[in-house]
Amino acid sequence: MSDVPGPELFSAQDRVEHFLVFGILALFVAGALGPWENGPSWVFVGFVTTVVALYGALDEVHQVFVPGRDASLTDLFFDTLGGFSFAYLYRRLCIHLYQSISGP
Repeated sequence: MSDVPGPELFSAQDRVEHFLVFGILALFVAGALGPWENGPSWVFVGFVTTVVALYGALDEVHQVFVPGRDASLTDLFFDTLGGFSFAYLYRRLCIHLYQSISGP
């Protein structure tokens, strides 16, 4: 995503985009780590969040070298928040599905 951003449709669009894109990245990372019988642990959520945050930090560093772009700690915060939120939702979904399959 090295292109210069287009016009904003609403005031928090950049933050929402970062949250959603990096949240989806967290789902891909979580899914790539394999199935979980009892549901992923909090360590798993922390690991996925860390991977997404590191990728977000690298993206922000990359933007320093792209004309018309700049690095932002706010963007990194929403990258990390999206990663954590989606990793947490993935964890809850896995636990719910495991419990519904295995019975009461």
